[in-house]
Amino acid sequence: MPAAAWLPTAGSLTRRAVMLGHGGSGDKHSARNQRLARLLAAAGVITMAIDGPYHGDRIEVPMSPSEYQRAIIDEGVSAVTARMTTDWRAALAALRQADLIDAEPVGYIGVSMGARYGLPLAAALGDEMGAVVLGSFGLQQTPLIDPRLHDTDGILQAAQAISAPTLIHVQWDDEVFPRAGQFDLFGRVGAHDKRLLAYPGLHAGAPPEAERDWTQFVISRLVA
Repeated sequence: MPAAAWLPTAGSLTRRAVMLGHGGSGDKHSARNQRLARLLAAAGVITMAIDGPYHGDRIEVPMSPSEYQRAIIDEGVSAVTARMTTDWRAALAALRQADLIDAEPVGYIGVSMGARYGLPLAAALGDEMGAVVLGSFGLQQTPLIDPRLHDTDGILQAAQAISAPTLIHVQWDDEVFPRAGQFDLFGRVGAHDKRLLAYPGLHAGAPPEAERDWTQFVISRLVA
């Protein structure tokens, strides 16, 4: 699968990794991913990203939101979710084969679509996941998202199965995933160590301070 990795300088390498899930209409090299990678590299943490379904190098021509949403629905929401989890695990295995990281724990930061696929990944990895940050995603959505994409049962099952320390980021005025549904998601996360972080603004308006909050959260749980 199309993937990218960012490595800190050799002398600062902690053998820890954080996976970065991009939002809809983005790709593995998104500006946010690159900013997060720099912040994490400063702490000696490797980062990696893969393209989301029907995004980036997985397709020849960029798709509009309605086009990639329809493609996901046509393939099957559950099938796409399972494929993304498989691809993330394969990317982790590649880092381990290269002897760049230890077996566990790993971290994950994903916003919007990145959170959609980060939830089931965190559930599947279990104790292998050391910290997870999920933002701008919840159990309610507005008509900006095709209603056939919303797998409520799958989201609930994954949220309840997460045991790793979890930070849920909410944009207070989110026009895509209303904050009430994001609060509901926070309540359903099974982890005992979970935090809720809220900033004012619309769906895509998370400020640079929030990115520092996310990275500090995962670093504090992954790096001794």
